[in-house]
Amino acid sequence: MRRGLSALALVVVLVWSATAWATSVGGELTASVVYELEEGIAAMPLQAKVAFSDDLQGKGKLYLELKGTFDPVSEANNLALGEAYGAAYLGDVDLTIGRKVISWGTIDAFGPTNYFARLSEAALLQGSITGEPVTGVQVAYYSPNWSATGVVLPIFSPQQLSPMMREALLKEPSGNMILAVIESAEVPERSLVNMEWGARVETNLKGWDVQLSAYSGFEPLPGIQLVAPMGMTTSDILMPIPKAEYRRQWYVGGAVAGFVGDLGIKGEVAYGGPAPFAQGEGEALVAPLSQNKKAWEGTVALEYMVPVGSGLLIQGQYIYAGSGSLFSPYQEPAGEPGAEPEPAHYLMGRLSYNFTLEDSVELTALYSMEDGSALLLPGFTYRLPQGVELKGTLLKNLGDGEGELDLVPDQVRLSVGYRF
Repeated sequence: MRRGLSALALVVVLVWSATAWATSVGGELTASVVYELEEGIAAMPLQAKVAFSDDLQGKGKLYLELKGTFDPVSEANNLALGEAYGAAYLGDVDLTIGRKVISWGTIDAFGPTNYFARLSEAALLQGSITGEPVTGVQVAYYSPNWSATGVVLPIFSPQQLSPMMREALLKEPSGNMILAVIESAEVPERSLVNMEWGARVETNLKGWDVQLSAYSGFEPLPGIQLVAPMGMTTSDILMPIPKAEYRRQWYVGGAVAGFVGDLGIKGEVAYGGPAPFAQGEGEALVAPLSQNKKAWEGTVALEYMVPVGSGLLIQGQYIYAGSGSLFSPYQEPAGEPGAEPEPAHYLMGRLSYNFTLEDSVELTALYSMEDGSALLLPGFTYRLPQGVELKGTLLKNLGDGEGELDLVPDQVRLSVGYRF
């Protein structure tokens, strides 16, 4: 109770302070219902967001966003700080300090060079492909023919387990134990050595946008390995002990986007991964549940606008996940102790048609080439007068119930929102 009152008091102070300096105030209220076809109503979130901004007479920007969720069904109630940053425009250099969403690469959703975006199944189910804001400093330099961007994150913030990851873990025999070690894993301490950073150079070559980038940081969720005492044989072990740790990781990658006639082509590739698990004294039979070797990640996307009415957009993607999964960093041990999981392959397609600038229908499909599981996601957006917007989606599972994507239950999601 005391914590809730403190959070409420903080929000009141921030709102009062922000209103004093902001030249623009906006926000959104959204009421939704999620109905699972087998279980009934699974969630009824009421979400609110308010944002304050000031353009500093064209010399920069101040921005503060507060958001909250109240759900009497799933009990997912929270108040949170969204983006909150200050930016200064200094000629050819832009300096940004604070909490901000950082989006790199050319692919709309699951691009491997979008290092700072922590995407889960919500990117597909709810369309939140921008990820969460991160706290740090970003400096961008723009020349006539190229640009360079550097990002430093002095404070590491772990990712929260998504509902799909949590459900998948709980289905395993040692799921509760693994969840416990994830939640109790020691977070890297704040120091100069543990800072995360990224660098990107971007240019245009004969009409093609080309990006080269590098990243060094920590796993958003801790790596997990199963260990057993030295000297035991496999038959002696009833249940190996899971251990969790946030490991340092690095990636290098490239992205490109352009057109061949009317066909849009986008591609991204990255190579890297976390540092291998260290074997402790007296431990043997190590079985990693997380990526333990460097791997390739890649996505190729095609886009074409069919000249029908206002234009029917057709998009297709092939996604290669060398780490073993697109949505979860944890997989079953592959064969012998120390073996790596097999790479995962996905196909994603999307059809989208806009009747007006604000009214649209779309159909998204995702298929796992490894286990044959698939999701079909039709949806619509309809804008009413006075800033009211209706949205609806139907998620249909097309698998046999045993695949990765089959963990998502069939559901209908309806929402009504008001923007001000």
